[in-house]
Amino acid sequence: LQTISPILLNFPPIQQMTSAAMRDYLANPGRYECAMWIFHAKVAQKSYGNEKSSDFLSNGDSCHEMFSEIISTIGINQPQNPTERLSCHHIAHPLDFTNGKDYCAAKALFISDTDKRKYFYLHTTFSHACGGIDIGTFSSQRIKVISKPSKKKQSMKSSDCKYLCVSNGSKIALFNRLRSQTVSTRYLHVENGCFHASSTKWGAFHINSG
Repeated sequence: LQTISPILLNFPPIQQMTSAAMRDYLANPGRYECAMWIFHAKVAQKSYGNEKSSDFLSNGDSCHEMFSEIISTIGINQPQNPTERLSCHHIAHPLDFTNGKDYCAAKALFISDTDKRKYFYLHTTFSHACGGIDIGTFSSQRIKVISKPSKKKQSMKSSDCKYLCVSNGSKIALFNRLRSQTVSTRYLHVENGCFHASSTKWGAFHINSG
C-alpha cells in the first residue's frame, strides 16, 4: 500500500467542478481570483558601504483576504558566475501582509557594490501556508544596475534610453530620499482624492505630455 504524504493530508479533498460552481465564479470572480502587482524601478543604484538604495514594493488589492493562506517572498536572482555568488547577498525576503494590509515594501533588497552584474531580475515566489506546496515563481522585467552619477559629462548609450528616459504615457513613481538611505524615503500616493507622502505605500502615476 502506498502511503499518503503528510503534506497532502493538510489539504481538503479536491472538489469536482460543477455548473453551479462555475456560475458562482462568473458572478463573483473577486471571491476566487487573487492578483498582486509588483512595482519596481527600471534601474537600481548600487549600494556602497551601509547604504541600501533600492526599494521594491508590492500591492495585492484584490486578494487581501487570501494572504493568511499564502506565503510570498521576493528576492534577486543569483549571479551565474559562482565566484560572484560568494560575494553577493541575495536572500529571499518575506512579503508581510499581516494586520489586514494589502501592500508591503521589500526595503531589505539591494545591489551591493561587489556585484558586477549590469542587469538583474526580481523573483517573487508564492506557496501555500498549509504544507508549503509551491504555487509558482514569477520574474520581473530586466532591471538595469547603475552606479553613483559621475561628475564628468557622459553620453547616454542608445541601449540605455528605455531605462533612463521617461516616455510619454509611461508610468512613474515619485519619492523623496535623504542621502540615499531607505529609512528616510517618502513615497507619493493618493488617498481620498489627496496627495500624501508615506514611508510604506506609494502610487503609480501616468505621465502624459500635452
